[in-house]
Amino acid sequence: MRNGIASGALLDIVSRMREIPVEDLGRLSLQATAPETVSSRCVVFAEGEILSFILRDPPAAVPGMLARVNKCIADGLWGMVQRVGVPGELLLCGGVVRNAGIVKAIEAHRGRPALLPAQKQYVRALGAAVFARRMEQEGGA
Repeated sequence: MRNGIASGALLDIVSRMREIPVEDLGRLSLQATAPETVSSRCVVFAEGEILSFILRDPPAAVPGMLARVNKCIADGLWGMVQRVGVPGELLLCGGVVRNAGIVKAIEAHRGRPALLPAQKQYVRALGAAVFARRMEQEGGA
């Protein structure tokens, strides 16, 4: 996964394919005992791999499949974090981190808990509003 949009899209796809509400994906993934392997970082190819899990006989266990999807997303996000570095605390924001499985996988990479704001999906919008207000006050808008 290259960004949060693709990550959210993949979660939506999995939610529809398995007929599981997207808000339940993280919780269910935490029940996994044997995660499946999703090797693709491309949403289209990952979707194909997930479909193969569903269609095989017997179908893959849902928690294991979800855990691997979450880990795949977290691996991609962690790769981006590694490029810029984390000098101190790591704040996770955006709707995708409402998924406890993704948060757990990112924290596993880091080796310690991340900061999680109460309204994770609104942090960027609030930051943009604060920035716009400052620009207006400074006469730059």
